[in-house]
Amino acid sequence: MERFNFFYTQKQIGSLSVLAKTLSITVNELNRLRANSDSYYQIAKRVVKADGSERITYDVKYPLKTILQKLRSRVIKNVQLPKYILAGRKGKSYLDNAMEHMSTKMIQSEDISNFFDSIKSKYVINVFKYLFKFPNDVAEALTDLCTFKGHLVQGSPVSGDIANLIFYHKEPQLVQAIESLGLKYTRYYDDIYVSSKEGNFYQHVSFLKAQIYGMFSSIQVKPNRSLSKSRVMRNSSRIDVHDVTVNSHKLSPSRKRVSNVRAQINKLKNSVNSRGCLSETISLFKSTLGQVNTLKAQGSPKAKDMLKNILDALKGIDEAQAKKYCRKARKVKELRQLNKLAQNLSVLKKVSPTIAGVANAELKQARERIKKKQ
Repeated sequence: MERFNFFYTQKQIGSLSVLAKTLSITVNELNRLRANSDSYYQIAKRVVKADGSERITYDVKYPLKTILQKLRSRVIKNVQLPKYILAGRKGKSYLDNAMEHMSTKMIQSEDISNFFDSIKSKYVINVFKYLFKFPNDVAEALTDLCTFKGHLVQGSPVSGDIANLIFYHKEPQLVQAIESLGLKYTRYYDDIYVSSKEGNFYQHVSFLKAQIYGMFSSIQVKPNRSLSKSRVMRNSSRIDVHDVTVNSHKLSPSRKRVSNVRAQINKLKNSVNSRGCLSETISLFKSTLGQVNTLKAQGSPKAKDMLKNILDALKGIDEAQAKKYCRKARKVKELRQLNKLAQNLSVLKKVSPTIAGVANAELKQARERIKKKQ
């Protein structure tokens, strides 16, 4: 049973004073932060999902963000995760999770609806009390810092790690039972996959669904019952994990994903040719580059040519327009803003050696000017 469990490997934090010291703040600062923690959360992005619902991602402002980062590195990361949890691990990604199910014959997948927002404070406090074994006042303080309006939110430095731990009391027994049937279980935040490399396991599907949904109900989160999330996939057709094909000897992206990236490349080309807003073109390039790199990581042989296509498209940017954009550095007053602009100029440097020279000169002059004023 031990290999299925979660373990906190450090000494328990026994008081608010020890907690404050661990986070490099005073007890008074800790109490002020927890009392006003909601005011440090702000909406960063709203995305309409395929089912019509909205996904909201948040940013956490300073100084709470810094405190949460310290909490993550100094406390939460000291939990030893069982092997079936791959999300949030250093050097691991969703592709590693997909590889756990490679060459499978059948997969059952389940998902949680609005996962982060559904994880309420009363279950977060239980993680700190019963997994970390912290006293009640410490657990309450940590929960105040880590939640917004009584629940976790996507975008916080600690939400993913807490989400990994949230089933600490139920998941070990569930996985032990699943593995006793000769099946493989993994969870990547809210994405659950059960697979077999030996053959079909239809006789267990109803049992597995009941057990997994029972684990969900233990913290009052609801399953996503849509056909795209709650599925049984067989080897007679494509089997995917995180939209990556796994029922073969190597990973490969779906045709739909490849097609979507092609459409994105065409959109980038049209943006360049239309001489539209250069900031939007740069943003589109970054997004497209990220998608091409994802295809490369997923083993697509088309990624190399796609990368050449987007770099060639970038060279079509009007040099006069690019030079004008580089001169934005002259109006920047803070180093933080300049560093942000420099990220965009790093894209324009790919247009031509001439533009690279202009961008470097403008950035150098701007840095020297800002440094003198400091």
